[in-house]
Amino acid sequence: MNKKLTAILVSTLLVLSISGCKKQQQVGPAPEQITLTYYKLFENEENFENTFNKFQSQNPNVQIIYKKFVDPERYIETIIDEIAEGGGPDIMSVPNTWIRQNYKKLTPAPETLATPEIYRDLFVDIAAQDNILTDSEGVEKIYGLPLTVDNLALFYNDKHFEEVIPERGKPSTTWTGIVQDVQRLNKQNSSSLDKFDRSGISLGRSDNISRAADVFYLMLMQNDVDFYNKQFTATNFATKNETSDVLKYILSFSDEEQPNYSWNKFIADPTSPEKEVTPFALGKTSMIFGYSSQYKNILNVIDSNKKAGKDTISIGDVKIAPIPQTSLDGERVTLAQYYTETVSRNSKHPEAAWKLITFMAQEDNLEKWYKKDFKPTSLRSLIPKQRSNPIFGTFIEQIGYSRTLPIVDLYKYKTIIDTMITNSIGEEFVRSELLSTQQKLNQIIPNEGAYPIPEGEL
Repeated sequence: MNKKLTAILVSTLLVLSISGCKKQQQVGPAPEQITLTYYKLFENEENFENTFNKFQSQNPNVQIIYKKFVDPERYIETIIDEIAEGGGPDIMSVPNTWIRQNYKKLTPAPETLATPEIYRDLFVDIAAQDNILTDSEGVEKIYGLPLTVDNLALFYNDKHFEEVIPERGKPSTTWTGIVQDVQRLNKQNSSSLDKFDRSGISLGRSDNISRAADVFYLMLMQNDVDFYNKQFTATNFATKNETSDVLKYILSFSDEEQPNYSWNKFIADPTSPEKEVTPFALGKTSMIFGYSSQYKNILNVIDSNKKAGKDTISIGDVKIAPIPQTSLDGERVTLAQYYTETVSRNSKHPEAAWKLITFMAQEDNLEKWYKKDFKPTSLRSLIPKQRSNPIFGTFIEQIGYSRTLPIVDLYKYKTIIDTMITNSIGEEFVRSELLSTQQKLNQIIPNEGAYPIPEGEL
């Protein structure tokens, strides 16, 4: 009973601390009128309307101006340019890989609203790893707070697996097993342009596959390949035998001489934003990679093709499996990718900005947001509820072993890695292409390194 009472008291204190919304009787002059500008990708303002209204009812002196962006690359460029010019938004949602490289552009959370100890109690571990830094005086500070934490998984056609691999009915849990699955799932057709009636997996190229670079990063991490040197001042992966093996494994799925050949330039349109999602929706591909938002993409493509009079797969046949592993004996790893809410160093009202962010991260507010469009939770307390989700439970199961790869520029890196994969197709030796890629990446890395560490963390 004492333990239960203590837990209730601690939970109450944590909620009060993170929300910063404990009402006090107003004394003295009226509070300053504050306007907060908020930049975010893809998300419609209406999805936060209830939360914003509730916050403003408790803070009537605060006005929120929300701006939605739809071009990720241009979005980041806009933020950097505006901050450099002394302006920009008060609050901005940025990639989790962006924090350490750019923490000097941010204002950390005041301890009156959230402390690192409370943060670690409330939020999943990868969020703390990415968003809590130690400053030059040895003090831990919070630079970002994610409303969701996403990770890479494997989408598959349940009907295909029940038909061909009924003894398991789902993808293998290892990369070696995936090769064997693909050989059984493939239905080749030499008379068609794309050579397949059904391809086992979208892997082997990068021009018509959206997540090729992410799979490359993931497999390097799973094989314990250090992407950078110890100082993070240069990439260091090209000369490792494991890196060559990873690249050759990926390329094998586009090699006509290999038994697991399952992908070519004709299966998916490289100029289409849907790329591999279209053949998956049409039942021509059995497995594709993606984050939780991929499910909605698949449903939209199914719907649009149905309206066009095409045969598509059933929505019920879309399932999600954990990302394959190198081995079942070692540590499991998947790639974390998400956006985290931060406050600009140029904000004139950083405390109010952080107050809004921590308010948005309260459990009841996040639950309402998740109901509009599912997002894997960043809060530990919501994991039990989301784990049982019949569609998205896999992303919740993977949160505990999600890892982040430090990246200086998400989109420049992707372009370079995608080019490396394309240039390596059909090549017997890939070492020279890996070295060239390493050199291109090193030209992007600033002098302080790709993973700048505040003096307090040394």
